[in-house]
Amino acid sequence: MLRGLLLLIPIVVTAVGMALLTDTEGGLAKEAAFGMPLVGYGNMSAWSWISMGGKGVLVLGAGVGVVAITLYGAGVLFATGQIAVGGIAIGQAGAGFSFFLGQLGGAFTALGQVVGGVLARGQGYLGKDGGEFLKELSAELNELLRFLPKKKAPAE
Repeated sequence: MLRGLLLLIPIVVTAVGMALLTDTEGGLAKEAAFGMPLVGYGNMSAWSWISMGGKGVLVLGAGVGVVAITLYGAGVLFATGQIAVGGIAIGQAGAGFSFFLGQLGGAFTALGQVVGGVLARGQGYLGKDGGEFLKELSAELNELLRFLPKKKAPAE
């Protein structure tokens, strides 16, 4: 959890900083990179790199994008929020393509209270018991996300 927060805090601080320091016109930043505005505010008519509600590559608040860290949102690769839909979804309710973690939802692999999927695990789940698979996945992800290399056992 701490690692996730350490990764998320700089993203949110950068996005808010860019939003506060960027001149906008019609909800979109005047500055652009690769032909797309850097920041957008509640603009559903055009895409931006960072969107505070609307469409964008990184969406904060509510909206649709590639990565959605929202209250209600959809992300092609990743989505999180109260209602989340995405490739990987984490939320109270939602759907994910490859993975869902939350209260109520489904995906190919699902973990939560009331979930469904090909491999699922939870208090009430529909699908093949994915407990062993999810344990293996958790161990692999913990190893991949480890900041410090694993200490080798001393030679005897």
